[in-house]
Amino acid sequence: NRIHKCIQEWIESQPNSQELLQQIGYPQVFGISAFQALQARKSQNMPLLAESLFVNFEYALKTLINQERGIIQLKVNANRIRNLSTEIMENILIQETKLSQEKANLKIFYDAINDEIGFLRNRKKFLVELIESTLKSLENKVNESSYLLENKLKQAAKELVESNSINTLEQATLGNIISTNLQNITRDFVNQTQMDVQELLNVTLAQIKDFANSLGKLIVLLNEQTILLGLETAIDSKTIYICRKMISFLDADNQQKTINFSLEFTANPENFVFANSGSGVGVATGVAVGFVLLGPLGSAIGGAIGATVGKNLQNSQFTEKYQIFVVSVIEKQLSSMNVRKITEDYIFQATSELRELLNLFTQEVNLILDNTQNRLSTNYAKRSTQIMTKQQEIHQIQENVDKIMGEAQVLSQVLSQVLSQKLSEPVA
Repeated sequence: NRIHKCIQEWIESQPNSQELLQQIGYPQVFGISAFQALQARKSQNMPLLAESLFVNFEYALKTLINQERGIIQLKVNANRIRNLSTEIMENILIQETKLSQEKANLKIFYDAINDEIGFLRNRKKFLVELIESTLKSLENKVNESSYLLENKLKQAAKELVESNSINTLEQATLGNIISTNLQNITRDFVNQTQMDVQELLNVTLAQIKDFANSLGKLIVLLNEQTILLGLETAIDSKTIYICRKMISFLDADNQQKTINFSLEFTANPENFVFANSGSGVGVATGVAVGFVLLGPLGSAIGGAIGATVGKNLQNSQFTEKYQIFVVSVIEKQLSSMNVRKITEDYIFQATSELRELLNLFTQEVNLILDNTQNRLSTNYAKRSTQIMTKQQEIHQIQENVDKIMGEAQVLSQVLSQVLSQKLSEPVA
């Protein structure tokens, strides 16, 4: 009892006495004579064995080995379960964090691509409207220029006649001057029209190509991100091929020459040379005109002048009537040729490929954007469902592990109490 009391006092003096008591139990002290016990075992002397007090120690030792060992092993296993459960819970927390981050990244990616697709849709709409508006402006500008061409030709003819002092013998010189100036005016009109058309084609094709490049970059980025995020279905290669083919086509189309649009008068002096006929009427000889748009104009002017001007016409009368007649011929010829219609046809023909390209471009872009957005939505929904399913599975595992940890904790406490009680029982 004195020894037990000393041990009890020592345990109570420790800062963690209860924890220490649960871990090692209450120590038991046996006063035995090892020599007597050894002699008694050898000689089978039971009274001597009893006198050695070894029997009580032997019984307590067997009890510890046979009974309390099982309790200790259960407690060790319970503690091991708790430790493993703690590791599992830590791993679950890591997985939950990873899934939450993946879900957040997926949402950011989905919103960013959706915004980019929306931006490209608006940009495509604006681009198409801008090109159509530019085409319309070009048509209006050229139509206005073709309308003003008649006034320019008539005004030029008047000024030339008024600024040149001539008689009937000098008509060839004036005819050549008029022909050359009309040719220059029409060439200026043609050149300006061609420049306007070419500028429109260059700017428009560059705008479409720039858009196609942006679209191609979006598709490549989307394809890379879908793979990076582990989405099962990436953007198919056909979509990327269409974008690259579109850019290649635009490069080739931009190198094509514009449709020829010319308006030229041949500067042959004989066009406006007048000779006497038997009836006293002058006729034009050697009339030849080499232009596409207003071919008969020079011929009509030269022929009409030759047919109405005679050698007996006075100079003053010649100047006045020559001017009136040239103007009337220009008006008549332009009216019969329908310059505006021919010019409109040229504009339509020169921009027809652009219009076809624009229609094809619009269809392909709409198809690409629709397919991309549909595929993105499908992948996003599928991956979001997968993440949610994993989160639910992890949550269920977490609940099960938490339950196991609680049960292991209770078992460990019960076993500690039982073991402590067993170890603290005094030996009879």
